[in-house]
Amino acid sequence: MSFGIFRNLTKPRPAPVVEREHCVAGRTLPLKIVESDRARRLTLRIDSGGRGLRITVPPGLRRGEVEKFLDRHQDWLEQRLAKVPN
Repeated sequence: MSFGIFRNLTKPRPAPVVEREHCVAGRTLPLKIVESDRARRLTLRIDSGGRGLRITVPPGLRRGEVEKFLDRHQDWLEQRLAKVPN
Protein backbone atom coordinates (compact mmCIF):
# COMPACT_ATOMS: atom_id res chain seq x y z
CA MET A 1 0.00 0.00 0.00
CA SER A 2 1.32 3.48 -0.91
CA PHE A 3 0.56 6.69 0.90
CA GLY A 4 0.49 9.85 -1.18
CA ILE A 5 1.97 11.94 1.60
CA PHE A 6 5.35 10.20 1.21
CA ARG A 7 5.56 10.56 -2.54
CA ASN A 8 7.44 13.90 -2.74
CA LEU A 9 9.76 13.74 0.26
CA THR A 10 12.94 13.78 -1.80
CA LYS A 11 15.30 16.69 -1.30
CA PRO A 12 14.79 19.51 -3.79
CA ARG A 13 17.56 19.93 -6.32
CA PRO A 14 19.83 22.93 -5.81
CA ALA A 15 19.07 25.90 -8.02
CA PRO A 16 21.43 26.26 -10.98
CA VAL A 17 23.66 29.31 -10.50
CA VAL A 18 25.74 31.14 -13.08
CA GLU A 19 28.36 33.51 -11.69
CA ARG A 20 30.06 36.23 -13.71
CA GLU A 21 30.89 39.94 -13.55
CA HIS A 22 28.84 42.91 -14.71
CA CYS A 23 30.12 46.46 -15.27
CA VAL A 24 27.87 49.27 -14.10
CA ALA A 25 28.57 52.88 -13.06
CA GLY A 26 32.32 52.43 -13.35
CA ARG A 27 32.28 49.36 -11.10
CA THR A 28 32.77 45.71 -11.89
CA LEU A 29 30.47 43.71 -9.64
CA PRO A 30 29.94 39.98 -9.21
CA LEU A 31 26.63 38.89 -10.73
CA LYS A 32 24.80 35.71 -9.76
CA ILE A 33 22.09 34.42 -12.08
CA VAL A 34 19.95 31.98 -10.09
CA GLU A 35 17.29 29.77 -11.68
CA SER A 36 14.30 29.14 -9.42
CA ASP A 37 11.36 26.80 -9.98
CA ARG A 38 9.20 29.27 -8.05
CA ALA A 39 10.14 32.31 -10.18
CA ARG A 40 7.55 33.56 -12.65
CA ARG A 41 9.49 36.65 -13.74
CA LEU A 42 12.98 38.10 -13.55
CA THR A 43 14.01 39.94 -10.39
CA LEU A 44 17.13 42.03 -9.94
CA ARG A 45 18.61 42.77 -6.53
CA ILE A 46 21.63 44.66 -5.29
CA ASP A 47 23.45 43.02 -2.37
CA SER A 48 23.80 45.04 0.80
CA GLY A 49 26.49 47.64 0.49
CA GLY A 50 26.41 47.41 -3.31
CA ARG A 51 28.91 44.57 -3.30
CA GLY A 52 27.16 42.40 -5.88
CA LEU A 53 24.10 41.76 -8.02
CA ARG A 54 21.66 38.87 -8.19
CA ILE A 55 19.09 38.02 -10.85
CA THR A 56 16.50 35.33 -10.17
CA VAL A 57 15.03 33.79 -13.33
CA PRO A 58 12.32 31.24 -14.15
CA PRO A 59 13.49 27.81 -15.34
CA GLY A 60 14.51 27.53 -18.97
CA LEU A 61 14.85 31.26 -19.64
CA ARG A 62 17.30 31.96 -22.46
CA ARG A 63 20.51 33.76 -21.58
CA GLY A 64 19.76 36.41 -24.21
CA GLU A 65 16.67 37.43 -22.24
CA VAL A 66 18.82 38.00 -19.17
CA GLU A 67 21.16 40.25 -21.18
CA LYS A 68 18.21 42.29 -22.52
CA PHE A 69 16.87 42.61 -18.97
CA LEU A 70 20.23 43.90 -17.71
CA ASP A 71 20.42 46.41 -20.57
CA ARG A 72 16.91 47.72 -19.83
CA HIS A 73 17.72 48.15 -16.13
CA GLN A 74 21.19 49.67 -16.49
CA ASP A 75 19.93 53.18 -15.58
CA TRP A 76 18.12 51.81 -12.52
CA LEU A 77 21.31 50.10 -11.37
CA GLU A 78 23.39 53.24 -11.91
CA GLN A 79 20.94 55.36 -9.88
CA ARG A 80 20.88 52.91 -6.97
CA LEU A 81 24.63 52.31 -6.93
CA ALA A 82 25.32 56.05 -7.00
CA LYS A 83 23.79 56.19 -3.51
CA VAL A 84 26.15 53.51 -2.19
CA PRO A 85 29.75 54.50 -1.35
CA ASN A 86 32.52 52.56 -3.10
